[in-house]
Amino acid sequence: MNVFNQFHQYLLKKRITTDFDIDFKNDTLSYIIGDKISLYNYLENCNDSSMLRVLSNELFAFVNNFKKYNFIHGNLNIYNIFINPKSFKLYFSSMSYAFFSTSELNKA
Repeated sequence: MNVFNQFHQYLLKKRITTDFDIDFKNDTLSYIIGDKISLYNYLENCNDSSMLRVLSNELFAFVNNFKKYNFIHGNLNIYNIFINPKSFKLYFSSMSYAFFSTSELNKA
């Protein structure tokens, strides 16, 4: 298993990233977001301030988990954070600048 796949499997196991499909023949990567929408789209359509408070807490906990896993995204923003609007579970995509300690990868 190459390092990228190992990295992806580790993050999937921690349930903090969306799944994706890699097409090595065409050199493409496609994110599979399913029932999730970008945080940007969610915020654009949200009119309930109480839900925004809940979202703020969820977002803080989500990013705080990165510290627990010694993970640095490097380019986290509202366009590459996805939310399941029913469960408020957050995920990220776009790992171009992401990294974490190799000791964490060996624990996977």
